[in-house]
Amino acid sequence: MIAILLMLVGISTFGMVTSTITRFFSETERETKLDALIAKVDEQTELLRQLEKKIESLENLIDRD
Repeated sequence: MIAILLMLVGISTFGMVTSTITRFFSETERETKLDALIAKVDEQTELLRQLEKKIESLENLIDRD
């Protein structure tokens, strides 16, 4: 009876430890992907601002004529 109880406790503990380790690595990977996505959005936002400025300057040139 004690052996069965010890086996169940050991298996449960092992399962909890492995799930904690898995969760740690998956959260780290998710954060890394999120950081890369945020950086890409920032790049696209800056590119959009530059294009808006170019369009505005071209519109000003057209209006002068």
